[in-house]
Amino acid sequence: MKQYIYFLLLFLLVLGCNASNEDKAYELLQEGNTYLQQAQYPESIRLYTQALKHNPKYADAYNNRGIAYFKSGQHEQALEDYGAALQISPDYTDARFNRANVYLETERWEQALDDLRQVSREYQDSAYVYFAKGLAYNHLQERDSALQAFNQSISLNPRNAEAYVNRAIVKMDQQDYTGARIDLETAIKLDSNEANAYNALSMLLIEQKKYDEALKVVNKAVRLQPKNPFFLNNRGFVLTQLEKYKEAASDIDASLQIDSTNAWVYRNKGILLLYREQFQQAENFLQKAAQKDPFLDEVYYYLGELYYRQNQFEKACAAWARSAEKEEPSGLQALNELCK
Repeated sequence: MKQYIYFLLLFLLVLGCNASNEDKAYELLQEGNTYLQQAQYPESIRLYTQALKHNPKYADAYNNRGIAYFKSGQHEQALEDYGAALQISPDYTDARFNRANVYLETERWEQALDDLRQVSREYQDSAYVYFAKGLAYNHLQERDSALQAFNQSISLNPRNAEAYVNRAIVKMDQQDYTGARIDLETAIKLDSNEANAYNALSMLLIEQKKYDEALKVVNKAVRLQPKNPFFLNNRGFVLTQLEKYKEAASDIDASLQIDSTNAWVYRNKGILLLYREQFQQAENFLQKAAQKDPFLDEVYYYLGELYYRQNQFEKACAAWARSAEKEEPSGLQALNELCK
């Protein structure tokens, strides 16, 4: 659910080079920008590098080469270039903003927030800055701050469907399901092809255990993005709840093959194996899910169910106690009813 904006600010910095070197560096920068706009990243990188040979203190060349590196998936090189631009020009807000985007993409939430806080002083009316801050806060489990940031983003740009989707996700975490549904329906009205809105709405329906309706909605998300691993994983969970295990396995395995880093897919694979009574494999997947993401919803509840089905009551109650510590209703209920 990420949408990033990159800045190409082409200002000539006069920092200690002779006029001919400055002129040549500027020409190379302009040529590099042309290739960058055409998505010819290796050639744009080569030209920016040449510009820096003529003017090693050219902050714009570092910034724009950082953009080219980022666009070509070379995140660490991009970070180095944005850092170099900021060393030359500490008030270079656009380079700082671009660096924040790299931090968001690489899930370095604290560093992203550090940069975004400084950027927001310069861009106080930027809806995207608040949107980006909301993403970072949400991943850090700072729900109130995330909600405030998304509120501000929407107030500045009330037609950004993605902002409503992300605010809805925060509201779901806060169990404000009515508010979340209103936001998701607003997002769909603004953009009927916003696949993330359908996926998030299916997640809301899953929370309410409305699995038949959830399946219809998540199918819309998958039709829009057939290879999205998150959508396939969510549909796999819904199919599991509907006892359509073969179809569920197909979706979950496809999701795992596309993205093996997502803790949720290990959780859902574990749940599917649990329901198929393949307990050892189920335990392995659920434990791996918990290791990957300690904040993962209900993973300890399902571990408790797994142990309970095998008459391992002490281990079941210990798992449910961990679920209850997170104030999960399923874990609290199991602990109160089965562990007296």
